[in-house]
Amino acid sequence: EYLKNANDSMYTLSIDEITTTSDFWEIVEKEKVYKLNLNIKSPNFFGGSTEAEELAKDIHETTNATETNIQIINKDG
Repeated sequence: EYLKNANDSMYTLSIDEITTTSDFWEIVEKEKVYKLNLNIKSPNFFGGSTEAEELAKDIHETTNATETNIQIINKDG
C-alpha cells in the first residue's frame, strides 16, 4: 500500500537477487579469483547491519549516491 501511493518522481524501487555466501565460497575454494566487482545499492529500505551496508549508507549520506561500485583486483589470484 505504501508503494502504491508513492509519487514516481520521489522513489526508485530496485529488487535484486540475493545469492547465498556458500555459492561464492565454493567458487573461491575451487579457483583463483583475479577480479571481483561489487555493486552495493543504497539506501537499503530494509536496513542492514553488515560492514558493506554501513559503508553504502555512509556514502549515500555524504554523496546522495544510489549505487556504489567497488572493484578488487589481485594479479596473483
